[in-house]
Amino acid sequence: MVTTSATPWPSPLGKATPPVGRLTVLEQANGGVNGTTVTLLEARGMSKTVLPASLIPFTTLHVSADGSITSALLVNGSKVLVWLYDARTTLGSAIDTDLPAPGLTPVVSWSSNGRHAAYVRDAEAKASELFVVDLFGKTQKVGLPQGAYVYAVEWRTDRELSLMVSWSGPVYPLSGATVLTWDIDHPGITQLVPNVRAISGAHDWSPDGTALIYGDMDRVGDPQRFVRRAPQGTNVVFGADDLRRLTNACDLTGELTLFSFPWAWSPDGERFAAIGKMPPSECCWFLAVGAVGGGPPALFRAPSSCYLNGQGGWIDADRILVELTGPSCGATDRQGRGVIVDTRSGKALGEFPIGRKSALLLSPDGRWVANDVDGGIEIISLADPTARTVLPVSGALVSWCCR
Repeated sequence: MVTTSATPWPSPLGKATPPVGRLTVLEQANGGVNGTTVTLLEARGMSKTVLPASLIPFTTLHVSADGSITSALLVNGSKVLVWLYDARTTLGSAIDTDLPAPGLTPVVSWSSNGRHAAYVRDAEAKASELFVVDLFGKTQKVGLPQGAYVYAVEWRTDRELSLMVSWSGPVYPLSGATVLTWDIDHPGITQLVPNVRAISGAHDWSPDGTALIYGDMDRVGDPQRFVRRAPQGTNVVFGADDLRRLTNACDLTGELTLFSFPWAWSPDGERFAAIGKMPPSECCWFLAVGAVGGGPPALFRAPSSCYLNGQGGWIDADRILVELTGPSCGATDRQGRGVIVDTRSGKALGEFPIGRKSALLLSPDGRWVANDVDGGIEIISLADPTARTVLPVSGALVSWCCR
């Protein structure tokens, strides 16, 4: 069931360009557990739709790259359903699947076009069960090598899965993991990168799907680095030792841990960003950005009272928006800071207050940012952060898409 009202985006504030695109919000209920009401905000008005069952735990909605499809896997008793909302018709549907009921920690990863989901029944199981399901409920079981444990699932393309697997999991750091690929049209496992040693199983494909970056080290316990594998060869993008050589990193002497995030690649595929820290856990957080071909990276250091939580993303090919948060990072204990970082120099270009521990979503044109605050969703102009308003919609930010 879909209900629609004529509530549009807020009127332009000051000289700010009005927001564009569609903002998707999922209500939160029962002390933070995801609810079932989905709110869509766009220029033509606000609409709401209700999911026919609960989301599989630890998962959320997926909005396709073009914004036409919102999809999710739902659980109803022992049945797993695939749910589809078509933005063009404003119709939703749920279809039964042959997927097994989720275990303690299920994982769901959607292809960019929202038409296929990879489903790991239980990420805590010593040997993984992996399935792929489409929007019609057709289910395929991926034939993993015997005893394989899947650390991470990514999509290289809309038809090809990429898996970081080992036979020793779940144990960190990884020692001797392997990157495998599996094609929907030609099912079968292909080994791509052997003997990966890393702090996590995360691996990131370039926007065009031709180059892969993953964390690695010579031996477990050695300094971590990011390695790119591409048709022209394999090279180190940057690592902990490269960061220590920078003039603003002279005090980074402990063990550095580097994490990549879904927004790691720049929109043009030329640079790669990572968040890192050194012990203790609430100290010395930083954003590092390097050219994918190698060379000295740029480094942005978080103030000692703040840490970086991976929220934000690329505004354009030269700027990243990050969130600084922490008990004493904002003007009040309920505030954090949004910071725009120059990715070539590592310098902060400006900052503004945001809700602490919020999600940050950039508008498709890179002019606005949304974050959740007490009382609703706050919309802020990046050109003039004093131009902001709070929309009375409660929930978790899912996606801001579609020009």
